[in-house]
Amino acid sequence: PNVGIVNQRLQALFLERAVEKRQTCWNGVVENHSADGGIDHSPDVFLHVVQLLFLAGCGYCVYKTLRFFFSREWSTIGACGVVLIPGNLVYASLMLTETGAEFFISVYCWLLVRAFKTGSSIHLAVAAALGLAMTTWKYGFLLYGILALVSLILLKPKKPGPYLIASLGLLVLTLWIL
Repeated sequence: PNVGIVNQRLQALFLERAVEKRQTCWNGVVENHSADGGIDHSPDVFLHVVQLLFLAGCGYCVYKTLRFFFSREWSTIGACGVVLIPGNLVYASLMLTETGAEFFISVYCWLLVRAFKTGSSIHLAVAAALGLAMTTWKYGFLLYGILALVSLILLKPKKPGPYLIASLGLLVLTLWIL
């Protein structure tokens, strides 16, 4: 029976490196695990790609929004300025929430401006639904949904479609609260 235990110890000695544990002078523990205990970085890469896509989408929506008011050249400069703000590049590499929130706000603003410029109640309804659904992401977004919803009610669309679209945002928010 002792031969099997010795054999297992020899395999551990030759095939794997032992876990080393030491204590630093600030009472922090440093662990050095074996070679096969590495970290898989593929989720980090995927999240960075998603964040950069959010940032690119934000730039595109800012461009489309600015095109209502400015020439193509000035709109391009404005969109690039938003994307290349150092804070955006830092958030795109560190936190998913800020870049995603910025993307949804830029989509919301584009929908709102398009609705007011064209008089489209459908775009206003989608902005209201998006604003209310964004509240599940961050609580402060409730204001966006309420603003678009009040604007939709004041616009008084004759067809029920815009009200149904805005109701989807209310439904998402209600189900999230419950």
